[in-house]
Amino acid sequence: MDKHGPIADGWSRRTFLKGAGGTLAVATVAPGEATAMASEVAQEAVARTQIRVIVNGTTHRVEVEDRWTLVELLRDHLHLTGTKIGCDRGECGACTVLLDGRAVYACSQLAPWVDGTEITTVEGLEEGGRLSPLQQAFVDGNGPQCGFCTSGQLMSATAVLASNGAPTRAEIQQGMTGNLCRCSNYNALVEAVEAVAGTAAGDAAADDGGSGISTLATVGPPTARVDAVERVTGRATYSGDVTLPGMVYGRVLRSPHPHARIRRIDVSRAEALPGVTAVITHERAPIVWGAGSVAGGRQYNDQVKEITTQRRHLFNNPVRFVGDPVAAVAAVDRHVAEEALGLIDVDYELLPFVLEPEAALEPDAPKVWPEGNLSPDVENRHEPMVTTLGDVDAGFAEADHVFEERYSTAFVHDAQMERRTCLAQWEGDKLTVWTPTQGISNCHRDIARSL
Repeated sequence: MDKHGPIADGWSRRTFLKGAGGTLAVATVAPGEATAMASEVAQEAVARTQIRVIVNGTTHRVEVEDRWTLVELLRDHLHLTGTKIGCDRGECGACTVLLDGRAVYACSQLAPWVDGTEITTVEGLEEGGRLSPLQQAFVDGNGPQCGFCTSGQLMSATAVLASNGAPTRAEIQQGMTGNLCRCSNYNALVEAVEAVAGTAAGDAAADDGGSGISTLATVGPPTARVDAVERVTGRATYSGDVTLPGMVYGRVLRSPHPHARIRRIDVSRAEALPGVTAVITHERAPIVWGAGSVAGGRQYNDQVKEITTQRRHLFNNPVRFVGDPVAAVAAVDRHVAEEALGLIDVDYELLPFVLEPEAALEPDAPKVWPEGNLSPDVENRHEPMVTTLGDVDAGFAEADHVFEERYSTAFVHDAQMERRTCLAQWEGDKLTVWTPTQGISNCHRDIARSL
């Protein structure tokens, strides 16, 4: 039983997962291979085109839906998952492939457009079962870090070298400028291309780096990462690459309003859409969000989670920001799930809101929480969390000049491209979850607590 309240209509995390078909890929998972259930979805309204395309030297004749992108064709139907989906809107470069020798974003090319063309993906770079010189240079130069961008980086670099056998450093950088690296390993990537092109600056330093210290046998010599070959060949598996038989796909409907009360949600049209297996809302699943559901900035502390007074739910009512989840759909593929979101009718009562911290502190400001807009600390005290070092007043008094300015900061994410994905599978009483996280134990404990 959920310790934070009953589950309306008999819905719970367990019943949603099990009722949705046993295996659920939620939020931003790219669509996987077609399931048997997909054949039950009416196809009359979906335009299709027969195409012929050569991929990595192999000819494929495929009937594609006109709404598929090239990256969907490669990943979900030809099972070439080395090409990654990051932003899915032509900004990050993780999906870069060669189209008739030209580097393109596979997420920005519709599958029907590639009829009669030749595609090369990262899986096609190996030569006779051996790494290409560029792949080997990436391995030797520690090009792959987290590795999610590596496939796209390699394809752009391949295009650079194909068009210019001896590019300058500036030309390499220009040719790869459309590929982001979350790990900021740009220098190593460019140096790997220079090494293959033979344009790297000569290293005049002695073998010992000028330190006078003899090279050791074990400590000190360059060593390739143990998973580098997997990453440069596209064989490394990420959470979004995992597919299971019978899996269904989740999509989330989010609030378009910064502050609103949900008066009514009608999901009947979404539930009637062929291929939809489940729809949940705040009325059906008043579930506390297990991770990050506390104030005070210590969401990984179990003791704080137990006492916090400000609990966020899976679906909040009222919604408190643009993008706050309102409902979720499970369906046989991502297209059906996304179509179903458009069939959910939500009646919002718009509420006043403010956008600046100072305005939120005014006595008559709209309240985010019933008790006000101040975030409590880890002991539920509505007081500032202050760190003091030295005598500030004395420092001001002794200063020749005192400058006052207003500074604002926000959370900054370092362009990570691997998507927030989750694949969950029930087998009897055992739940297996695939998700990209650095907090494995926290996910394990939070899921166990919530279930």
